[in-house]
Amino acid sequence: MTPPVGWSLLRQQARRLAPCLVAVLAWSTPLPAQAQTDTGTCEALKALGGETSVSKVIQLNNPLTVVFGRTNFNTDFTVTNVYHSYWVDFQSEEVHEPEPGEDGEQQQVVMGVEQDLFPVVSYLKFSDRSSLKVFGDKLLLDPGEYRRLGPFYPPQGKLVTEVNVKVGSSARLDAAGLRYTISVDGCF
Repeated sequence: MTPPVGWSLLRQQARRLAPCLVAVLAWSTPLPAQAQTDTGTCEALKALGGETSVSKVIQLNNPLTVVFGRTNFNTDFTVTNVYHSYWVDFQSEEVHEPEPGEDGEQQQVVMGVEQDLFPVVSYLKFSDRSSLKVFGDKLLLDPGEYRRLGPFYPPQGKLVTEVNVKVGSSARLDAAGLRYTISVDGCF
């Protein structure tokens, strides 16, 4: 059976609009570690290493990149419960005013005062070792700006074991040095 005429065009349009729809769902109101939302109670997930929030600097020129081709882009959050949905909290680093050094000269500013473009991709990883990309976009953020991305729902019958957040891209070299903090919530 062949698909009706226009089916291919409709499918292409849906693929183009999917990231836009996810971006529309992003909003900017911080929630505490355990909070009540429209979908229920949320809990902060722990990243590998035990922390519920992780602060990083996008690095492209470190020894692991040169030797193994590896970067610090990925952060995995462990899922220990069965949740209805997941949220990714993302905040760009605040601008730090330069402080006078010992010789009286000003030290460099951590980030410029203009908006920065953060390449962000997030995946749900499942017990059967498969994964599902739930977000992929470049976030244009002011220094210190916060975004809450989601909700992301796992497919029926799939058990989520990790939520992966990748910040950075080898194709976007000017993102090197950008600072951010991320955390993930699982909601019942």
